[in-house]
Amino acid sequence: MATWTPVNSSFIQAVALCEQSRIIAFRVNNEELFFEISNPRINVESLFNSFLRAKSKGRFFNQVFRIGGRLLK
Repeated sequence: MATWTPVNSSFIQAVALCEQSRIIAFRVNNEELFFEISNPRINVESLFNSFLRAKSKGRFFNQVFRIGGRLLK
């Protein structure tokens, strides 16, 4: 897995991107959640950068990953 990047959010502590595996990981409440981006039309790096630029990381996470992501155990 790639290096964790801390983020300024009361909900999410850090995020990591594994571009080869198409996985974006989140550290939420000291738990690690891994989401596989299986749609090949989605640019994973672009999605990751959009998250980093989002004004509200929690809102972005809930709208994009909780609804449309595939959570891996």
